[in-house]
Amino acid sequence: MQYVDFGWYPDYLNMPFSDLADLGEQLRSGEPAAHEAAAQYYRDRLPTIETELRQCWPPREVPLHEGFEAHRQKLFYCSIPVFLAQADGIARDWIANEKLNSLYSRSKLRRALRRRIDRFLKAAECSPLERELKGAYALALITPLTEATKINVSRNERAKFERSRGFNRNLVIHGEDQTYGSEENSLRAVSFLYFVSTVVRQLRNRETELSGS
Repeated sequence: MQYVDFGWYPDYLNMPFSDLADLGEQLRSGEPAAHEAAAQYYRDRLPTIETELRQCWPPREVPLHEGFEAHRQKLFYCSIPVFLAQADGIARDWIANEKLNSLYSRSKLRRALRRRIDRFLKAAECSPLERELKGAYALALITPLTEATKINVSRNERAKFERSRGFNRNLVIHGEDQTYGSEENSLRAVSFLYFVSTVVRQLRNRETELSGS
């Protein structure tokens, strides 16, 4: 959780573990260069992330393209809401049958994701130990989405994160924050969107594997 406490979401499938750990420690220690290092990582990965997202989510190809185009043109007040909306939509599409209204209703999201995970684990043809390990892996994946972070905290919880860098989705979407439009915050939104996409794809693939489909 070191990353998300400081407004960044880890690219755990592509960044070497040692680099993930080092950057997380730098963020936790408050090193001045840590946020720029995180920003530079996503700056360098931006073309690949855009291509991957547009290929993975064809119905979202147009808004994703326009969001990334806005980012390239430095229209960060336009890119950030698009990235947040697409993250919400990707998560909701996967758990559409769980009666979840928002990615940011964390208690409901936690219950919805656990119900979905429990369901595909129970249907899996594997040993109890393997099922337990797969369940632990799945729950570890979703933890950054179901815990309070700078991006997803509600109006009543914001005081806990007031001094941390970054932006809050609630303030952005409801027009209360007029200062969120920076490149760093747009890259934070990219890190969040890409993390949500990665988690959903990992869980969806695991669900397919275990169901034998």
